[in-house]
Amino acid sequence: MWTGNNKVLTATWIQSPGDTVANVVLTHTGGELETTAYTLHDMSAVPTDPFLSWIEANYPGLSDKTPTGDPDGDGMTNQQEFAFGLDPTSGASVNPIAVALDKATGMFSYTRRATPASTGLAYTVLTSTDLQTWTPDAGATEGTPATVGEVETVPVTLSASLLSEPRLFVRVQAAPVPAP
Repeated sequence: MWTGNNKVLTATWIQSPGDTVANVVLTHTGGELETTAYTLHDMSAVPTDPFLSWIEANYPGLSDKTPTGDPDGDGMTNQQEFAFGLDPTSGASVNPIAVALDKATGMFSYTRRATPASTGLAYTVLTSTDLQTWTPDAGATEGTPATVGEVETVPVTLSASLLSEPRLFVRVQAAPVPAP
């Protein structure tokens, strides 16, 4: 029993995780008890896309949260910044290459999300001798990543056969893993 005026009770009911949530607001103004608001949310429709979950959790006030958006104007899309562990609010956060290629050893390192299996992305090392034609380096090997928070730095060693090229360029591509 409520006593006094202007009492408000908000109740949330969850049927089961990922199912249905109901919010009810009851107001007592000294007379009758009134229902002043009622909302019902189907939580099974909440997106489970890793990119959407990341951008909503980490950048709720971002002006453009679309995968193709570039709110910081650095030339990297939000999806690219997600894939490589960069910050979509900072124009200075644009390069996932953490250690440049050492042509003598074939080693370099890059950053990516610390949980690549949960991102739905696959990472491929590509090389080129002319910046026109890019070829996956099937013999590239990854070392043990160093993880800091949600980002890991991945050391990579290129195939030895590439090291004799007079010019060699490297990039890393992140692409969605095809659905089974």
